Amino acid sequence: MPVVIYQLWEESEAGWGARPDGFTVHKNAEDQKAFIKEYWDKQPAGPTPAEYTRPDGNGFPMELVETDELYIKLIQSKNGVWGQGNSPPKSK
Repeated sequence: MPVVIYQLWEESEAGWGARPDGFTVHKNAEDQKAFIKEYWDKQPAGPTPAEYTRPDGNGFPMELVETDELYIKLIQSKNGVWGQGNSPPKSK
């Protein structure tokens, strides 16, 4: 099974704090960094909004244990893909 980089994300909301907001999967650390940079580059300039999503931690390597469909999407992606759910699957 291929080793990929999982990046957790969290939603921050003023007055409520932070909560899990999904994860992304990347072929390698370079793609992970590029994905995060592209994400921030797309955000509007100005003051921090009351609610926004941000990376949670630095990401971590894991064997891909999702279906082949996720792996195919990952390989075809530019820098990574969003996974389904709020947390990555458990490692084998």
